[in-house]
Amino acid sequence: MGKFKQNAALGAGLALLAITPAHAQQAERTKELYHIFDIRTQADRQQLIRALTDGININASDSEAVTPLIRGTPPAQAATFELVDPFANGRLGGFGALLGAAQQAQVKQVQCDGAVWIANAQRRIRGSQNLRMTMCLFPYTDGYHLDVYALDTEDKGGGISRRLGRLIAGAVVGDPGDWTNCDGLQ
Repeated sequence: MGKFKQNAALGAGLALLAITPAHAQQAERTKELYHIFDIRTQADRQQLIRALTDGININASDSEAVTPLIRGTPPAQAATFELVDPFANGRLGGFGALLGAAQQAQVKQVQCDGAVWIANAQRRIRGSQNLRMTMCLFPYTDGYHLDVYALDTEDKGGGISRRLGRLIAGAVVGDPGDWTNCDGLQ
């Protein structure tokens, strides 16, 4: 009986040692993505905005949208969004250099000058994926360009409970990466 207890204690100790490194291997992988959709239509602007907003509300955990007042006739060529790094120029440039690559991507700002609709949406799947998107709808004579910029952060590794949770969630709802059009985004 003493040998049984000794083996059980040894097994428990080895199990604890095996779990500790797994917890230390927690990591996140962030991908920066963008895609520009060319929507050639003469549909009413408000109908298109309503359809886009409805689509976001179905697929996102959080969302917000604004419809800026844009006057005048649509240009012949659609505008596009600009990415702004707040640390690139100015007094905070040194601070930006201290950030890791993933954190630098997180602080970039999307400017949608000339867009008739701007939306920010986020889809969070706890312990698995965090997808943040900014969408800008730019009018032009033949329709609209929908510029989409996204940051897709995927959790990797972690302790046994985190890995098991992702495995169970994946079995129930599938792989969150499959819901993200990563292949089509450039």
